[in-house]
Amino acid sequence: MKVMSFNKKAKGFSLIELMLVLVVLVVLIGGAYVLFNTLSQGAKSDQAQKNLMGLQAGVKRMCTRAGQCPTLAAATVISAGQAPSDMINGTNLQSPWGGPVTVVATGDLGGTDNAFDYTFNAVPKSECNTFVSAVQNNFGKITIGGTAVKDVGTPFVLATAVTQCEAGGDNNTIVFTAP
Repeated sequence: MKVMSFNKKAKGFSLIELMLVLVVLVVLIGGAYVLFNTLSQGAKSDQAQKNLMGLQAGVKRMCTRAGQCPTLAAATVISAGQAPSDMINGTNLQSPWGGPVTVVATGDLGGTDNAFDYTFNAVPKSECNTFVSAVQNNFGKITIGGTAVKDVGTPFVLATAVTQCEAGGDNNTIVFTAP
């Protein structure tokens, strides 16, 4: 009768080793996902800043050429070729977060149609503070959800901006006013 012996140097991986590898892979994939989302949101905020500054410059160019432009609208800015190309969605302007962007003449800086409101809708709270803080020096008045965080003669108040961005959740409406 032949006695069977087990080879103690079996080849392959044990179940515990395979599970450990799976756990490490899940952690790595989860970390990469979080990093990607963070970088993606930061890129959208950067793009929104560039778009807003480009839109403001385009409106100023149009008004300088015409002498005045109180009936200005998004479609007019687009047809004049003064809107950043990645903001254009048909005859409308759109933010990197998918919300509509409007441009209207206003008297909010102490005159009649002497300034323009650039309104960004559907700005997520995770991007709101970064977006507003980065461009606030270029505008005389800024409101978030109807509350002024900067006004003529009043400096930008970061604490108010943070509170308003949180209150608006992922659907903040921000109005930037500039001459």
